[in-house]
Amino acid sequence: MAIVISDTNVPDRPPDMLCACVCDSSGSMESLKDAAIKGLNAFIRTQKSSRDQMLFYLSTFNSASYNERIVWHRMRDTKFLDQELMEPYGGTPLFDAIMRCGETTYDLWQASGSKLKVVMAILTDGQENGSTKYKLGDVKEFVSARTVEGWEFIFIAPNGSSEREAHKMGFTNIVRYDINRPLALTQAIKEVSITIEDMRRR
Repeated sequence: MAIVISDTNVPDRPPDMLCACVCDSSGSMESLKDAAIKGLNAFIRTQKSSRDQMLFYLSTFNSASYNERIVWHRMRDTKFLDQELMEPYGGTPLFDAIMRCGETTYDLWQASGSKLKVVMAILTDGQENGSTKYKLGDVKEFVSARTVEGWEFIFIAPNGSSEREAHKMGFTNIVRYDINRPLALTQAIKEVSITIEDMRRR
């Protein structure tokens, strides 16, 4: 798989990091839609200012579809998101979405010679309730194997049952938010942005 980067007036530098984000757009996300988009736009704004070359991937998912919204764009070329990003509907096939995003990222990472830093973020408001291809054990095995290889994972979820499920899947870096306070989700995504900025400096 080739790394395709759009032309700009800024001299090209090789990418040094892959950042993949998979975002829940199930029906229960309706009340959090605006907060999620606001937080993701703040993330894009912050990451655009870095001199490093991070490639960004963003997908949304529900029981009806898995949509690749941004496919490995250089951060400085990434456009801000609009309300059409999320169309909340249906259930939460969380295992399937995590694995599809993870495998897409893994393919590019391998094509790069397995030398790039990788961070994968998962944003959800609930628990798995609709996967048809993958199970809990598949996700846990994938997360464990990639962690050994140096990948970083960040799981953004409300306090309670979603957090407990994240631990079962093998995630240890969990950013929590109050599901009854939409702005808390915006702030959680901003915190993740700060964490990723720190990773880029290492």
